[in-house]
Amino acid sequence: MVVSDYAAFYRDIDFREHPEKYFIGRGEQGATGKKYSALGNILPQDSASEQSAKAKSARIFKHYYDQARTDATYLAQKAKHLALQHPDKA
Repeated sequence: MVVSDYAAFYRDIDFREHPEKYFIGRGEQGATGKKYSALGNILPQDSASEQSAKAKSARIFKHYYDQARTDATYLAQKAKHLALQHPDKA
């Protein structure tokens, strides 16, 4: 399948009627690759999930996000930016 054909390939598929045609894409599965058992029950979280690259990246992002939310310079710049983008709300 060519990348440009992706949307056309899936456009007319009713996944409720044909769930077997759905495949789990990258990033949609847990660390083991399976979120659900064969019976459709949610599997327990993988014990190594907190050590995954995704979890480590999320912790780094959260650290800097928390810093930005309390940084006076950042908050002032954000307020100026919002005022320029939405002058009617200033």
